[in-house]
Amino acid sequence: MDIKIASSILCCDFLHLSNEIEKLENSDGVDYIHLDIMDGNFVPNLSFGPYISELIAKNFSVPIETHLMVSNPIKFVEKFYFSHSIIFHIESNDCPMEVIDRIKFLDMKVGIAINPETSFEKMIDYIDYLDIILVMTVSPGFGGQKFLDSQINKIKDIKSYVMKNHKNVSIGVDGGINSVTSQSCIDAGATNLVVGSFLNGAKDISSACHQLIGDF
Repeated sequence: MDIKIASSILCCDFLHLSNEIEKLENSDGVDYIHLDIMDGNFVPNLSFGPYISELIAKNFSVPIETHLMVSNPIKFVEKFYFSHSIIFHIESNDCPMEVIDRIKFLDMKVGIAINPETSFEKMIDYIDYLDIILVMTVSPGFGGQKFLDSQINKIKDIKSYVMKNHKNVSIGVDGGINSVTSQSCIDAGATNLVVGSFLNGAKDISSACHQLIGDF
């Protein structure tokens, strides 16, 4: 099984952000840099915007995965043109197909994130157009939260649906991912791990990546 790791920089030391990302880039195991874009509206927090994100994309070679935790994500898509992929929330107040079409028009991969309280069925109509479904295993908006075990069954349900209906879409998880919870998620069917504090606080990032994946 090919497991991908996306390192969220939300918990990085922003006074030394360049050094932090360089350590991630030079590690063995980080496939993407995950950018959590928060607007203080869709989620009750602010993070950073296109300017810092574009600097990261221009100065580092690791592909960028942009996670739009924003209202009206269609307004932001073109600002993150440099991304490998853009993930937006099914709960946002835009028409999902319009956002999907805009992302694909700009030749980026597209994903939909679903919050813990949102049922998987809400985004079934869009699954044929997606590259990834991102299951939020914490409430979005803040790093360092505890993993919600209740989301394991959702991951299993999505995996079952994908397999039964022969859908070509990856299943990702985001929130509270560490060497223990990652195994539960992978067992349930996840192939993409968004990881924050577990990697940012590791002395040896390559070793931490190996712990996340284990024998998979």
